[in-house]
Amino acid sequence: VAHASTSHTCDFVIFVNGIPLALVAIGASNSKEGVTAGITRLAHVRAALPKLFHTAQIFLSVQKNFSGAGAAGAREENFRSWEGLFPMTWDEVRSAIRLIPQRASELPTEQDLALVGVLSPRVLLDLFKNFMLFEHGTPRLAWSHQYHAVRKILDSAQSPGIIWHPGNSGKAYTLAWLVTQLRGSPAFASSRLLLVTDCEKQRVLLRSVLRQQRLEPPVEILETGMLESVLRHKHATTALLP
Repeated sequence: VAHASTSHTCDFVIFVNGIPLALVAIGASNSKEGVTAGITRLAHVRAALPKLFHTAQIFLSVQKNFSGAGAAGAREENFRSWEGLFPMTWDEVRSAIRLIPQRASELPTEQDLALVGVLSPRVLLDLFKNFMLFEHGTPRLAWSHQYHAVRKILDSAQSPGIIWHPGNSGKAYTLAWLVTQLRGSPAFASSRLLLVTDCEKQRVLLRSVLRQQRLEPPVEILETGMLESVLRHKHATTALLP
């Protein structure tokens, strides 16, 4: 993108069926600062070409050992490195790396993880459709551990399990995305979902995400009789219990 006094570039624009969905900046400095510079570079492109971002909603900035993935227009603190290769396996990625001429090692780098993890067709379309939300007009893309947690729960939904989420790692967002995916899945469309939380942020976020996905708002359980009625008689209900 060129103007009289400045120019702004990105390294790749990712198109699906001719529609741009993601922009990628690749740097050589191999530092966290380089990732930040890449995000800034993509933001300049967004400011100069706003019409491109009617559809392009994902930014990816990568260095050899550092990366940052986030929504176009998101705050810098909402960009995180992408960890894990889902839905590919380590063997599949190593096989692909062996095809790269003069590649010194077949061990995947942070750059490999980010490019494969975000831009493989299945994941890119899934992120674009199901794992973005808006808070006060600001977009947010799921972090890799949130995406992987929700997808693994859905893949093994018939088995009990526990997700361990440390503090400040986005528990509220993980639960919100999980509820919307369960509610939108044919296997759980008529199920009753009971959420027990005393976190008001979680409750507000869940209402907002369900509304953005055009799903029925949760039912606030205020007393025991109301809970019994929901569990006995109301199918396809999401209930919030304080």
